[in-house]
Amino acid sequence: MGDRMMGYFVMVTDNRADMGREVNFRDGRFQKEEPFVSYLKLAPADRLPDFIRGRTLQKTFFCVSEKMKEILDVYGCLVKAVPVFFTDFEYRSQRVYWNVDVKEENCLVQELYHDQEHLVLSSEPGRHLHMWKAAMINTQYLLVSLELAENLLRRQMYGVRFFSVMGAPERRQET
Repeated sequence: MGDRMMGYFVMVTDNRADMGREVNFRDGRFQKEEPFVSYLKLAPADRLPDFIRGRTLQKTFFCVSEKMKEILDVYGCLVKAVPVFFTDFEYRSQRVYWNVDVKEENCLVQELYHDQEHLVLSSEPGRHLHMWKAAMINTQYLLVSLELAENLLRRQMYGVRFFSVMGAPERRQET
């Protein structure tokens, strides 16, 4: 057990929960550290995923629901959390989300395919780190510990998927 890495996963928005695609991350207010309203086209029955990852050419943003933020607060993983009020004019509904940021770690490499399914852990992230973002790769992803992933799954977060991160080839073990 001594040299064995803990399990880590990439957390992504499930493509089947397509409402997260409506968010306009090009809105410059996502870059600021003050609360703001972001407008969406939402029908009364529409359900936003609990985790929404969005990109612009310069930056990747991570938004989490109030329900998910409560869990992340317990783990102490958030460096920044700015409220975003996703609002729909027509139905006058509003949902509170949080534009979050976490510690960045340089312990991940991206294999040939350059996607979340082909990430390899080159070293263990900082001690007791349950959520972090990858540094020095083409696209930023949020990575979570096995413990946090299990906790989020138990809470039945909507529209969230997890992909296992592989250990470096010389450290991979058969299970």
